[in-house]
Amino acid sequence: MPNASVGSGSILEEFGRAVWDEAGFVADSREWGLYEVLEPDGTLKMVTFDAEIAQERRDVEFISYGSQALLALQEKVRCWGKTDTTLIMPEALQVPGDLNDKIRSLAHLAKCRPQEVRETRFGWGASVLFRFHVTYQTADMIEELLDVLIDLSTLADITTLLGPLDRAPVAGWDDRVPPLSLLPIHTADEAYWRAVTVASARIQTRRLTIAKDYGTQQADELAQSQHYYETTLRGLERQLQTAADDTRRARVRQKILATQAEWAHRQEDIQRAYTVTCEVVLDQARLFWTPTLRVFAHALQRTDVRPIHFDWYPWARTWAPAVCSKCHEAASTLYYGAAGWHCGCQVESAG
Repeated sequence: MPNASVGSGSILEEFGRAVWDEAGFVADSREWGLYEVLEPDGTLKMVTFDAEIAQERRDVEFISYGSQALLALQEKVRCWGKTDTTLIMPEALQVPGDLNDKIRSLAHLAKCRPQEVRETRFGWGASVLFRFHVTYQTADMIEELLDVLIDLSTLADITTLLGPLDRAPVAGWDDRVPPLSLLPIHTADEAYWRAVTVASARIQTRRLTIAKDYGTQQADELAQSQHYYETTLRGLERQLQTAADDTRRARVRQKILATQAEWAHRQEDIQRAYTVTCEVVLDQARLFWTPTLRVFAHALQRTDVRPIHFDWYPWARTWAPAVCSKCHEAASTLYYGAAGWHCGCQVESAG
């Protein structure tokens, strides 16, 4: 059982070392209770969990309960979220018919003859479900969960297939599963940042919707404010016209200036209150291993053979979208370039 006291070997120290390991920090124990920590951004600092060392060494960062350093570590853990792994195993692995027609309907290959199937092979594909907790703050606070499903092979956004994935048969790790090879996949970091890109676009759309929903309420408050201050200013103008002496007129002019400034501040406050801000935290990441049929094909571009592949998801009974190798967005037309098939998102020679 770990020591619960503060100092070398404490629970707090074990927690800090675990976070450093997971976050990619390099921590070297220079001496008892003292660590030299190299952060991923290149920052180098000395750290201790021991109060006596912290008192003796003013150049050392002290991590203790309630310290900013500990709060920073806790924030890193909070952003990781929860993780889980699921094995999907359909009842049967069957190759769909009319493969040439199917793959030709997925994408038009520009300046090429229609693609033709050369080989098919089942393998283990993977996808990751990223669940983000999004808090929108405006006149009210709105909390929502946002799901993004990313294919690890292509980084395609396949969130529309969450329904079939939820209904797909789940296999246990001790069950007999076919000995399939692992299809090439991207790293978890690449999948995460792709999910962030997808989520950001959806969050921006949601922010605009929320702003529109609250637009009438905001307009009402602005109109009420305008009516109040215009009425007040008209009253002050009448007082200015009927003022008996210069001292009285000067005092009224000061009230007018103060009221105009207050009106401007009130408008800013209303605008600020209805500005939609949001905080996004990764709540959960779930990895799915799924049998996938990879269809290897080629297309002729003049006399050159251009290889390409398409994926069939037997668990969803549908095809994966054809995607650009650069932006990873689905594309109905693809162009061949130096880096592979792309959607034209960057100007590039097609051959």
